[in-house]
Amino acid sequence: MFGRKRPRVLIAGAGPAGLLGALCLAERGVPVQVVDSSTADEAVRRRRSRGAVTLLYPRSLELLERHGIATPLLSEAQKVRTIGVYTQGDRVAELSFERLPSGRGSSFPFAAIVTVADLERYAVAALRKRRVDVFYQRALARVEQGSARVRATLDHLGSDSAGYATAHGELIVEKSEELDLEFLLAADGHQSVARQQLDVTMQRVAPPERYEVFDGPARGRLPDEAELLFADGASGVVWPLPGDRWRWIVGPEPGARARIAAAVPWLASVVDELHEHGHIEAEYVLANAFGRGRIWLAGSAAHATSPLGAQSTNIGLAEGVRLGDLLADILDGTQPADALSSYERERADEWGRLLLPRARHESGARERSWPGHHGLDLARVTPCLPAGAADLDALLEPMRSRLAPAQ
Repeated sequence: MFGRKRPRVLIAGAGPAGLLGALCLAERGVPVQVVDSSTADEAVRRRRSRGAVTLLYPRSLELLERHGIATPLLSEAQKVRTIGVYTQGDRVAELSFERLPSGRGSSFPFAAIVTVADLERYAVAALRKRRVDVFYQRALARVEQGSARVRATLDHLGSDSAGYATAHGELIVEKSEELDLEFLLAADGHQSVARQQLDVTMQRVAPPERYEVFDGPARGRLPDEAELLFADGASGVVWPLPGDRWRWIVGPEPGARARIAAAVPWLASVVDELHEHGHIEAEYVLANAFGRGRIWLAGSAAHATSPLGAQSTNIGLAEGVRLGDLLADILDGTQPADALSSYERERADEWGRLLLPRARHESGARERSWPGHHGLDLARVTPCLPAGAADLDALLEPMRSRLAPAQ
């Protein structure tokens, strides 16, 4: 281990949730190891991310700043102070991040649009300052747990060349190692090995959806607002990007792009300048448990929701921090091991608030809508916002004040 202490906690997954959990543990002096199955080549990882961006709301920025990440990250970000909500071309609400409890009086009365690659790069750099390395090309293969320990088997992956005229790199298992640990924090994504070996299932809350992603140059100065758009069953967002560009994510039905462009005049004027950037296969799923014993889940290992609000990313950051703090408390004797049951209750309560309204909407149970605003209701809006349950009411207040019972 190159002179470092043997880890007491293994973090599986070097995405935002896992990296924030590792930082919380490292700052408390807990020996921790972070592993990820992706390539060790940062340039390749960035290229494979295809320019993925996320919207971080004030509470997430506060969590990042706790570890010295937010300030440098914001130098490469696009700030957003409001979300304009449109339905059938009518602007029906302006949701302000400045009104949130987490934004009011803080250093971050705004949200920030950042590339996921930059977020991870700054988090990895913060870990290195604390003498914690991220070991890429190491995949969690198996886990076993007893009452006091966890045994994890890691596969070390190496590069192999295959092909004829054009070689391409593949990762193969070179060797395996076993780690004897006290806890495993699993933030290892939608195909989480830890979740599967715990026999925790992902429950589908709503049918999967496909969203198209477009980019284009901005005309003139970018606004400090994101747009959330609804029209005839279609939905989308327009995000201002660093570098004077737009990103438009739209779906889920065929023809959604044309319907929204036609409903929003200013967007229709620039839609021909947008070029296709790819697509997103959106899932609406929630784990039926967030862990057991000494193995606990965070981030996309346990949930997925709409890509329009980066909600899963923002809540995942908070989950990584909460788990990191809880594990540190348990390991230094501040709290008993059964304190982790509070994490399970908190996750069930929060995601029940965020995702279950979508399930009721899909089943035909409407909550509330605006007469004259084409029946738009909160069940469609809530999954498209970055806020967690603690801030959701404050963010939605301008809409709630106009709500009337559905007819």
